[in-house]
Amino acid sequence: MNVGLIYKEFGNGLRDARKSAGLTQQALADKVHLSRTSITNIEKGRQHVPLHMVFVLADALGVHASRLFPDKELISRSNSLDEKLSRMTTLQDDGLHWLQRVISSGMAKEAGDE
Repeated sequence: MNVGLIYKEFGNGLRDARKSAGLTQQALADKVHLSRTSITNIEKGRQHVPLHMVFVLADALGVHASRLFPDKELISRSNSLDEKLSRMTTLQDDGLHWLQRVISSGMAKEAGDE
């Protein structure tokens, strides 16, 4: 599971809800007793949010906490893509090992011909 994506998408939801509420980052920070930098970092997915803060943030924005969570389908699609990329990397690694064996074999044969 791509945890970083979950926090990034949570941050996107927070930013959208904040803007819909007509609040600046500073105004939201003041309402929830965080720094503006913390709000920035949360919105960018760099700062992880404790569960209780989800409810504090949602309350300050006048939305249900579930509104801030990322769409499960988006996360699932991303996880599926991560798995496919991982398999592709493995296939590429396998192909690379095969190529290395072929080259080594050819070099060994060439060295034996001299």
